[in-house]
Amino acid sequence: QESWASEMFLVGDRAYVMVHGWTEIGFGPAGVSRYGGQTTTQLIEVDLVSGRIGASIEFEGSHLSAREIDGAIRFVAWTGMGNFPFVYPSNEAAEEGAELANRRIVENSTIDDWLPSYRQLDADGDVAAEGRLVECDRMHLPGDFSGFGSITVLTVDANVGLEPVDVLGVVTDGQTIYASTDRLTVATAQYPEWGPDGRPV
Repeated sequence: QESWASEMFLVGDRAYVMVHGWTEIGFGPAGVSRYGGQTTTQLIEVDLVSGRIGASIEFEGSHLSAREIDGAIRFVAWTGMGNFPFVYPSNEAAEEGAELANRRIVENSTIDDWLPSYRQLDADGDVAAEGRLVECDRMHLPGDFSGFGSITVLTVDANVGLEPVDVLGVVTDGQTIYASTDRLTVATAQYPEWGPDGRPV
């Protein structure tokens, strides 16, 4: 796995290092990454007294930002919605065949192909827990279309461990994060609607 550190938080005598990168190791039972690989975000606990690496939590998605307040660490990550091996037509005559092939891919997919997963590792690197990062009833759809990806906000309480205490997702793309002590805001790009003359409506 290729990865690099991006942020660090101090909670008492422990440091929590945020790492993101690329892996070909899958999160599912088969241990094989979907469609050749995926970006991941990981939070690693380091005991500053002993210098030992402790538990960690890793989940699918590209790291956007994170904030820590009183031991509560909130991550914001972007995940491509359904990283499927779609067929792209080589010319106009191939459009119908490509559409049929792509429809079959979507029809044969499961909910786990659409939603990101996570896993917790103990200090020895063994998997302590794994599963779907965000459930369907915690996914939200905005009123206006703003991208095919999904933004996941994951909260862990470092005072008690790295088990997720709250997770929610939004079907949107996001780039800019702002956080205060009681609010977290994600800014997204606006996608214009195009009229028949090729101009934005």
